[in-house]
Amino acid sequence: MALSTTTAPSRVNVPAPRRRLALLGAGAVLLMTAAAAGLLWQRSVHAHDGFVDDAAVEQGLTLLTNPEGRLQLPVREGETSLEMTAWTRDVLRRVGLPAPELSPAPEAFDAESARYSPVWSTYFAVLAGLPVPSDQRTAAEEAVAALAVAPDDRAAADVMMSMWAAQQAGLGDALPPAALAWARDQVQECHGNAYTLVHTVQALTATGEQEEPLVVALRGCLAESGAGVTAPQVPRHEEELLATVGEALAFDEVGWPADVPRDAYAAALAPQPWSWSDPWWSAFSLRGFVAAGGDPVAYAPVAREWVEHLDEDGTMPVLMIDQPNPEQDMFAAMIAHRVGVEWSGLPAQTLRATAADVAQWPDERHATWTLSAYLQGVELTQEESERSAEPVRRCAQDTVDLGSLRRHWVCELAADALGVDVADADVGPAFYRGLEPAAAVEAAAVLEPTDLPAEVRSAITTVASEPGRHGTQTVAQALLVARRFPGTLTDEAPLVDAIERARAEADLSGLYTTTPGDGVVDVYATYWVCAADAEEPAR
Repeated sequence: MALSTTTAPSRVNVPAPRRRLALLGAGAVLLMTAAAAGLLWQRSVHAHDGFVDDAAVEQGLTLLTNPEGRLQLPVREGETSLEMTAWTRDVLRRVGLPAPELSPAPEAFDAESARYSPVWSTYFAVLAGLPVPSDQRTAAEEAVAALAVAPDDRAAADVMMSMWAAQQAGLGDALPPAALAWARDQVQECHGNAYTLVHTVQALTATGEQEEPLVVALRGCLAESGAGVTAPQVPRHEEELLATVGEALAFDEVGWPADVPRDAYAAALAPQPWSWSDPWWSAFSLRGFVAAGGDPVAYAPVAREWVEHLDEDGTMPVLMIDQPNPEQDMFAAMIAHRVGVEWSGLPAQTLRATAADVAQWPDERHATWTLSAYLQGVELTQEESERSAEPVRRCAQDTVDLGSLRRHWVCELAADALGVDVADADVGPAFYRGLEPAAAVEAAAVLEPTDLPAEVRSAITTVASEPGRHGTQTVAQALLVARRFPGTLTDEAPLVDAIERARAEADLSGLYTTTPGDGVVDVYATYWVCAADAEEPAR
């Protein structure tokens, strides 16, 4: 496939890994030049009336770009949040800063409380310092008394964490003996990760359970899992955060062993410019940071940031203050190139400034950085290209599973950009069996099977039948895959209509939200919307 050296066409396609790059230059390592800004993954796209407004996409990206040329997603505006208010006040309390007076209207949290169990809504109210109405407390006590042995691992984690929340909310007396005995067995048998186990131990000891046997069991679970054998890295997503915080809390509970790098846990959980994104993240990372010996005062700037966004009544709106992060920068560039618009982000100086800690990067961070450079037309030196080549090769050739789809996808695209030869992911129809509809369509969108498995066809039909039950990303990926395989759907209108409803409001109308109406700009979902729009509709 020949690539033009002229200006990017009106629609340019960044593909899934099967669409390989043909880049200028020879040799195993590609030296990217500024001319590469127009040398993107391209294939013929027939003109059609799409639903993405290219000019609005460009305007939205421009409005979200800070003076350094980096993407920063906006504060979520909308309903006040009981949960976010609780976490914000928890952070303020832990760092020793005064919390503004809290005076929400009586109905302020009604809509949100209905989305939580009575146990958790009561816990959040107590954490926020709000009075708990008697009817709510009665409902919470009844829910606690109904806690029972869980049928599977996921439900078990929910029950164990609900027991902890019940204790924190002053509902521990309602915990049924059978559930307590079951929870004790979970700890003794190491059923759960460090995060759920340490909270279960805390819930049990709060009931008067003898502490020493539980601590001994927890210590054994940590040893069995290999926790603390290697130094933790800065968490990059929710699962990593909970794992690192859980281990820190667990080691603090059992006593930090001499051979566990406590300082490394504190360093990993210290405030980072791109690792904390909302009050929930701040509250959890702060707990782990303090458990690892960190001074809570280090989080004072974070706490002050949240105070700036409190409403007049002291409540926190549903929001996400996104510090610039490399993945968002990369997706902004991918969106811009996918629809063929300009995005004046990430100049070479800014991009190189983000590489100050390159020696500590995981492999996929090399891929993100390399792809951002390529899409922005930043000229890489021989040293920079060689530095990323091997990490990118490793992560592109890692075994693909459901949890690594996005990582694998980005790594293969970066390998293409660097000219690193890697094989396509070798997965067959069995990979898709048993997957939930959202997982099935994402796997097909990323891996681009030659023949569409029956499981994916069924998943697309399910999503199209009730698009309102799925997020924007899933709806867009279902539409994209259906368009790649004509005949999969007889009517794609329900998917397109759902995507239209997910446009962000006002000046960000070209970008899309995680779910319709939630006001949260989602760059990953927006990329897949643009990809689906660029695909020729089935005739």
